[in-house]
Amino acid sequence: MNEDILQKYRQRIARELKSDYAQAGVKYSDEYKTFKAEQLGKARTFYEKACNYSEKIFKIKIAQADVDKITPAIRLAHLAITPEGVFSFTYLAVFATIVLSFILFAILWFNPYIIIIGLITAVSLLFYLPSVPKKILTSWRARASDQLVLAVLYVVIYMQHTPNLERAIKFVAEHLPPPLSMDFIKILWDVESKTYTSVTEALEDYAVTWKDVDNDFIESMHLIQASLYEPSAERKKQILDEAVKVILDGTQDHMLTFAHQLQSPMEALHMLGVVLPVMGLVMLPMISAFMGADIKWYYIVGLYNFVLPLAIYGIGKSVLSTRPAGSDMADVYLFMKAKYKSKKDQNLLLSVLAGLLIMVPGIIYFAKMFTLSGDAFRKESFSMLAIFSSIDIVLALGLAFGLYYYMTVKDIIKVKKQIEGMELEFASAIFQLGEKLQERKPPEQAIIELANTVKAADVAKFFQIIVTNITQLGYGLKDAVFDEKSGALSYYPSSTIKSAMALFVEGVKKGPEIAGSSLLIISEYLRTVKKVTDRMKDLLADTVSSMSSQVTTFIPVISGIVIGLAVLTSTVLLNLGEQIKSATMIGEGAGGQAAGVGSIADIFQIDSMLPSPLFQFTVGIYILQLVWLLSYMLSGIIYGHDEVELRWMMAKNFLIATVLYVVITSITVLLFSALAAPITQLSFAGT
Repeated sequence: MNEDILQKYRQRIARELKSDYAQAGVKYSDEYKTFKAEQLGKARTFYEKACNYSEKIFKIKIAQADVDKITPAIRLAHLAITPEGVFSFTYLAVFATIVLSFILFAILWFNPYIIIIGLITAVSLLFYLPSVPKKILTSWRARASDQLVLAVLYVVIYMQHTPNLERAIKFVAEHLPPPLSMDFIKILWDVESKTYTSVTEALEDYAVTWKDVDNDFIESMHLIQASLYEPSAERKKQILDEAVKVILDGTQDHMLTFAHQLQSPMEALHMLGVVLPVMGLVMLPMISAFMGADIKWYYIVGLYNFVLPLAIYGIGKSVLSTRPAGSDMADVYLFMKAKYKSKKDQNLLLSVLAGLLIMVPGIIYFAKMFTLSGDAFRKESFSMLAIFSSIDIVLALGLAFGLYYYMTVKDIIKVKKQIEGMELEFASAIFQLGEKLQERKPPEQAIIELANTVKAADVAKFFQIIVTNITQLGYGLKDAVFDEKSGALSYYPSSTIKSAMALFVEGVKKGPEIAGSSLLIISEYLRTVKKVTDRMKDLLADTVSSMSSQVTTFIPVISGIVIGLAVLTSTVLLNLGEQIKSATMIGEGAGGQAAGVGSIADIFQIDSMLPSPLFQFTVGIYILQLVWLLSYMLSGIIYGHDEVELRWMMAKNFLIATVLYVVITSITVLLFSALAAPITQLSFAGT
């Protein structure tokens, strides 16, 4: 009889455990299936496909030292490749580069520079491609580090009322957005697949992977695990509180160091991206006048529109890779992007049409100009109409980019700002809710009373939706909050509010007092996180202010003035060269009387001078590239990997910088052309 009862309960427990793990397994399997396509992006997918395909074509055996070196990066970055595939792709890419350079060498009149460039590229690929998994891991870690504080916070808050590490890890995996959620899913997956015997062991091994990247996270995880073995409830709470304090204090200290270390790369960026290019632009018209035959237009374009932007991008990526973990991570963009997915193509089409409409005059002018030939084409290429037509094209491109970014976030930014306002008030609101629950009031009644209490606050809208769902639609508490169509979170997709409400619903199952205690703890932690976030912004204020003024004011203004000077210099030198050339021809006709003038004429190469519109167009494109690069850096420094803020900053900076550059350039060109008019009317005696 007893054996039957025991067997019955064994079967029941097995069914419950199996059901729980089966659901988790399905979820994690689905996550892994969709992760590569939705989260890693096409670039990484292409890299994985290239490595796997190369391994099939060209199988090689590599040294064990190389395998040991590259395997951890592949595993931690969730890459579906092998070390052999990485080196197969490397060798095939190097071989293809060398073959292509010889083909181009044969096609392009046996130009030796093609071979030199090809060999340099091949050697660069040989060293660079094997390091790609590590670079992907670095990028992965940079994105994931912004979520470390939240991960520790979620685990600690969950374990305050339910000291079960496995369930706490599962809670983090479900409520954090990628990429860090994938690491926690992997922890559970490894335990379920028997790679590790316990969550504690899996978490310990995972925490060690952050060594020398974020040691405070490792210490926090150790404290969390230590709390499991503490019998005293008071002591357990102290240890968990210390875990949060360690990572918050560490984040603040890291950000202080980061702010101090930003000075050197910012100075290098200013010199490389602004000062040196401006100095080059000032000298280019004169260099072109004296060495026009040797200065090709594609040298200028290559330097300003390829080499310099790539160098600045490299500095920017290096700076952002050292940015410490942030304290929050919003998932508003992902939510709203899915909600307004149908408008993506429409936004792109409208911005392209707007750009084409603005650049129509410039396109028409240049189309007509290219029908000319000889001296007529040469003369027209230095005309004021040509300069302003090139300005028109730059204006169209800048406004098109700004308009596109604006339209992609104009609805989302309103929701995000509203949610940020709610999050500021949320800590106070859930503190009040926790106090009401501590009085043993039913959770539904407590929420109704809270909604009436905080009517003037933005967060009241969130709780009013919950009240409406409960009182008018008959929803239970969980559905009133989490229902995909009508739940309060479907209108306000805040990861902070979502996780707090999930803990609240979880605590309600164990009683109003436990739920109230959880909310009081969450409120305390959220206020602490807010203080750390504000402190981080203060530390970065000087750097942020300097970069922002450079993007929107300094760079467009100084570049516009330099273009005006370049037009003035080109006009004067062109006129001077033509006058000297005319004097030389007259002297030769008079029997060599102007030999001295002829020797001067040999100095100028006005027939090979680069046209001013080419300068302007090259610089205009460079300005747009700088706006994108510096906006990317600025957003990364302030907000981390926040897509909404990045796009909003891009929209503002493109629109402001483009308009300011076009206005300043147009004014300076007109002004300096007027100043140059008397000089261009001068002529040598007898001409």
